[in-house]
Amino acid sequence: MVTITGVGGVGKTRLVIQVAADLLPRYPDGAWLVELAPLREPDRVVEAVAAVFHVTNRNGPTVEDALIDALAQKRLLLVLDNCEHLLATVARLVARIERSCPGVVVLATSREGMAVEGEQLIALPPLEVGEPFNDIERLVETEAVRLFVERARLVKADFALADSNARAVVEVCQRLDGVPLAIELAAARVIALSPAELAKRLDRRFQVLAGGLRGAVERHATLRAAIDWSYELLSSAEQRLLARMAVFSGGCTLEAIEEICCGDPVDRDDMLDLVTGLVARSLVIAEDSVLGTRYRLLETIRQFSEERLTSWGETDTLVIGHARYYANLSSLAAEHSYGPEQLRWIRQLNLERDNIRSALANAIDRGDAAVAIQLVAHHPHQERSESPTGELVSLPASPVLGLPGATREPGYPLVLLVAAYDAQSTGDWDVVHELCRQALEAERNLAASRHGHRIKMDTCNLQAQAALCAGAYEDATAAYTRAAELAVVDGYPGLAAIFLSYTVDCALLGGASNEDMVTSAEESVALARQSGMPGAIALSLVSLALTLVEGDPARARTLLRECIELSSTPGEEISTGLLLACLVAGRLHEWGLTLALTGRALLLWRWSISLMQFAPCLALCARSLAENRPQVAGVLRGAAYNAFRRMGSSRESMRGSAGEPGDPNTNFFLAALHETGDIVTAALGADDRSELRAVGAAMRTDEALTYALDNIDPKLLHGPIANIIR
Repeated sequence: MVTITGVGGVGKTRLVIQVAADLLPRYPDGAWLVELAPLREPDRVVEAVAAVFHVTNRNGPTVEDALIDALAQKRLLLVLDNCEHLLATVARLVARIERSCPGVVVLATSREGMAVEGEQLIALPPLEVGEPFNDIERLVETEAVRLFVERARLVKADFALADSNARAVVEVCQRLDGVPLAIELAAARVIALSPAELAKRLDRRFQVLAGGLRGAVERHATLRAAIDWSYELLSSAEQRLLARMAVFSGGCTLEAIEEICCGDPVDRDDMLDLVTGLVARSLVIAEDSVLGTRYRLLETIRQFSEERLTSWGETDTLVIGHARYYANLSSLAAEHSYGPEQLRWIRQLNLERDNIRSALANAIDRGDAAVAIQLVAHHPHQERSESPTGELVSLPASPVLGLPGATREPGYPLVLLVAAYDAQSTGDWDVVHELCRQALEAERNLAASRHGHRIKMDTCNLQAQAALCAGAYEDATAAYTRAAELAVVDGYPGLAAIFLSYTVDCALLGGASNEDMVTSAEESVALARQSGMPGAIALSLVSLALTLVEGDPARARTLLRECIELSSTPGEEISTGLLLACLVAGRLHEWGLTLALTGRALLLWRWSISLMQFAPCLALCARSLAENRPQVAGVLRGAAYNAFRRMGSSRESMRGSAGEPGDPNTNFFLAALHETGDIVTAALGADDRSELRAVGAAMRTDEALTYALDNIDPKLLHGPIANIIR
């Protein structure tokens, strides 16, 4: 037998038709449909099936025996629709048919399987809705949008997709998770609401998606009724667990469910069975990830569950438990972020990004300074020296600093430093230095704090970045050297390796000879390998490669390849590794590889743009495109110069380096921009070069980022990258 599981609606109907069409040619006695939805009494199941075949018990045997006798000699397809509320009775009948009627195949639809021997389950998936970053041309061709248009035309014959409504229709389908029934009900509302108006009202979807077509099955007439139908079939423990799972955002692990959602009537020891039952009924989605199975609710189910949670008065308790759980998870991740497990823990936090953001927002709303500070202080920050990994996500520090009692929390100095890194990303160095001063002072005043070396280490790191942006390479080198010494004292060889690698990079930018820095670079690699910290290994490899690009280019390429392979695992990308690897690729004149690396670095940083990462990427991107696309390169060159200028312009004492810090003969990035200018001039002329630079300089940061990514071949942004190296 075959059982189709999932939420009903046209999607289920289409899948039933498809499966039946595949099976029917083998069954000459045809297909027979039994609709079980109207039945409420289990003992009427056999009668309903028998009635379809006009079977009675006039000759003496029971109706069931007569039915089995009638079917025993037939070759047919028996479709039992909507079995979930009568599952035990239907399963018993199907099991007997399977044993006694070899020519009959049963195709059933239910919210869960029947556990009958030989049963094949086919889960009804949501309709395809595309990804948010897909082009609109791709999105309007998805199954979900086609269904919306089809159903909308039933109530409004002249409805059609147009430039004015296509994006809104896509948004409706995506926010409804591609659930066919929800899309059908939404489309029926276009007689009174435009798609844009409909999208705005989806936060109240149970009120909006009511009033189905006349003649529809009762439980499908409204979205709430459809979910209620499934909900009422659950045990009390399953109902309460489903409601409690509304506290999660973006999915969760079984461990999180066990920790946060247990409590009468949900027994922790029964949690796996309860979750499995909800998955079997298509009320919870189970998804595989490299770190194990994750569970999530479709947004429509989550809103329904949230209402139930509120009605039981459990919302506050669940929200508090959720925030504390993810604060502890962030602290645990911080403990493992400086050794061999760095990428696994960063990936775990990236998977939990929505939960962590939600936990922080709830902690701030409740004024819970302890939890809020724990979340921000220990979350790997996009600018910090740990070497950013994965697609970068930041947590806002400023709202946390003002919470009542925040200054008394041991993690308060670390949150001040996170705020300093936030200011650094925009080049606001006056604020950076003031926040560093406050962090050092708070550390001295907090007896319970144990972050002394770390506070000084991060302060040195920020001082080094300020000097670097001003072109004061000797000062930057000295500050990074001090940070490396503090990291060694604090027992973090991985961080020491990173700071030492930055020391090498700054010294080279300032004009030091490659030969003079090889020993320091080798020491950085040794410390990094000792730590096993992937981010440290990647950055130290880049620094050593930089010292070898002229004297031993073959070894430099080998080191570059190792860095790229380590830095480009999907979901575990070492973004700073990719950023600095593009510098080595540029020094080796590997412009195709340089373009691929800059593009990927920009993709990873796009939600948390920092001028210190953005400006070098634009410079090398411009140089990579110069020969083949001089017009694009000219625009990016102007945007890069503007970004470099903004990096060092806000601190009065650092304005001595004018608009273009550093000597272009020693600063790799500015040397690349000068080369780009020469190539653009040769191709287009001096006037066009000036005009293109002005266009780029006028762009906002986000505009320049989008322009750069739009002009990189998409093939360079995805898939294996190391094989691009010659």
